[in-house]
Amino acid sequence: MKTMELDDYKKARIIVPKPNESKMKPPSEDLLERYKYEEIERRIDNTIEEEAKMNYNKIIELGKKLQESEIKEMSTPELYRVLEKATHTLGRSALRRYAEILKHEGFIRFTSRCVWEIVPEDEKNQQK
Repeated sequence: MKTMELDDYKKARIIVPKPNESKMKPPSEDLLERYKYEEIERRIDNTIEEEAKMNYNKIIELGKKLQESEIKEMSTPELYRVLEKATHTLGRSALRRYAEILKHEGFIRFTSRCVWEIVPEDEKNQQK
C-alpha cells in the first residue's frame, strides 16, 4: 500500500472559489446592534414573564388583602410600591405586568381620574 506524501495532500485539497466581493455585503453595524438589543429585550421579557408566573399567588393574596383593607384608591406609583414590597421585585415593566394581573383578576380597575380603584369583594363576585 502506497503512503501519500505531503505534496500529494496539498494537491488533493479542494479549492473553493472566493465569492464575488461586490455581491456579498456584510450586514450593517446598525442592523447587528438592533438584532442584539432585540434579543436582549426578548430575554428580559421572558424572564419577567417567568417571574410573574412564580409570583402569581403572592399577587392574588395581595389583591385579597387590598380588598380587605380600607383603601379605596391609590395612584400608580403607590400601587407599584405595594407590588414591589409584596413581590420583592424591581423594574417598572415587571410591576406593570403585576398590576395587569390584578386588573385582569378583577381586584383593581383604572378610573377616569387616573387612579387605581380597589374593587370591593362583593362587586367582584357579581361581575363573575
